[in-house]
Amino acid sequence: MLLLLLSSPILISAGLPAEPLLVAAGFVVVSAIQFAARGYLLGARRFSAYANVLALDAVLRVVLAGALALAGALVLTGRLSALAFALALMVAILLAHGPMLRRPLASAPAGREDVRRMRRAVLGLLAGTAAAQVLLNVGPILINAAAVEPGTAGAFQSTFSLARIPLFLLVPLQGAVVAPLAGLVAEGRTARMTGLMLRLAAGIAVVGVVGAGLAWLIGPWAVELVFGAGRSLPGVDVALLVLGVCVHAGLVLTAGALIAAERHGRASVAWVAAVLLFAIGCAALWAPLGPVAAVAVSFLVSSLLGWVLALGELVAVGRRAAAGVPEVQRAE
Repeated sequence: MLLLLLSSPILISAGLPAEPLLVAAGFVVVSAIQFAARGYLLGARRFSAYANVLALDAVLRVVLAGALALAGALVLTGRLSALAFALALMVAILLAHGPMLRRPLASAPAGREDVRRMRRAVLGLLAGTAAAQVLLNVGPILINAAAVEPGTAGAFQSTFSLARIPLFLLVPLQGAVVAPLAGLVAEGRTARMTGLMLRLAAGIAVVGVVGAGLAWLIGPWAVELVFGAGRSLPGVDVALLVLGVCVHAGLVLTAGALIAAERHGRASVAWVAAVLLFAIGCAALWAPLGPVAAVAVSFLVSSLLGWVLALGELVAVGRRAAAGVPEVQRAE
């Protein structure tokens, strides 16, 4: 919010309308309420309430957006701006999440130690959160900015959009995964949590290999079925992106397990290392392989590096727990 306030006069003087800035400010406030409520529900292990809130949020978004669209078609002859739909989305989020904060707001304030722990965790997560968003979203931006053949940027966007659909479902559910894992850690069953994550990693690896093979064979057909003829990359590029998405999913889940084990900093290290390797890979491979292959290979290899680093730290956490090393001797 502070950055938005400081940059608004510059943006407005450069010709940007005030309406998008007001919408952005509204979403900053609404998002803070949304994620505070979800974090409270997960931290309190109120998983049923968490699921109900997600469902209510989705229903309210659809209902309010549908009501606006219907009103625009029948009453306002279609004269509805994007601002109206943005406000409807904010209202839906507030109605679904706002009531969940009544209990924590009415409870006793947190002590100094709780505040210090929260501050350390948040600071440890900031770099990792930013790096995770960069790694997932910078690829299409690079391809759009590159000097590629006509239609290549659109084909990359279509292919990558379809390939990463599982991530759109996985990332919001990461919070629901972290809470049960944190429960295992709190119960002193860290080694069991680590074993579960290693088996999950093996399963993801198998799915990734099989998915890449299928993507090579039928990926272009599937992309063109959804987006139209000529909107797909070649099969090998589709396979690389699908395998990269599976590896990225493994990194997302393993980083969540590290967060559950209170290794927030180590999770961020894995993400930042992945972004650095992605940048190095793109720079090194751009000329010999071309932009599309360079981005696809770099996304795969960098996600794999982050996943290996996260799994290595998770194995170390499990070994320390099995050896009975006290929590005061944690690496962080």
